[in-house]
Amino acid sequence: MKKITFYVGIDPTDEQLLRDFVYSLNEDADEKYFASIEGSFDDPHGYYEFIIRGSWKCYECFQDRSFVKSLKHYED
Repeated sequence: MKKITFYVGIDPTDEQLLRDFVYSLNEDADEKYFASIEGSFDDPHGYYEFIIRGSWKCYECFQDRSFVKSLKHYED
């Protein structure tokens, strides 16, 4: 399964929500939803960004989360 790197922008006060969500994805027995947090940084022109590694299916799981303020990737 191909893994991609994507970026999830959140309000810094929602960090625990993001971490809990990643934990819940990893609890699923289906590996296609597995996510790993590779790092984070404070974008001075945007939100607090988390660098996530996972599949396209994993990426799609972040699209409808209320705490996600931005979601982007740079892969086709």
